[in-house]
Amino acid sequence: SSDLGTYPAVFNAANEQAVYAFHREELSFLAITDIISHVVDAHDSLEMSVEAVLEAEIWARKMADSEIARRKA
Repeated sequence: SSDLGTYPAVFNAANEQAVYAFHREELSFLAITDIISHVVDAHDSLEMSVEAVLEAEIWARKMADSEIARRKA
């Protein structure tokens, strides 16, 4: 729904990155939700547009990857 802004794209991108990390054995199964929560909580939703969704998705993937790397260190 458009009233959710870019949150669904951010949630999906963070979930995908966390699941990929889990499959690579870089993240525990239970940590998947921690990564998603971290990314979604840090996101300031943008007004809906194709550009905003793409920008939010890229941002979320980078943020998730950064948090996954931080947890591995």
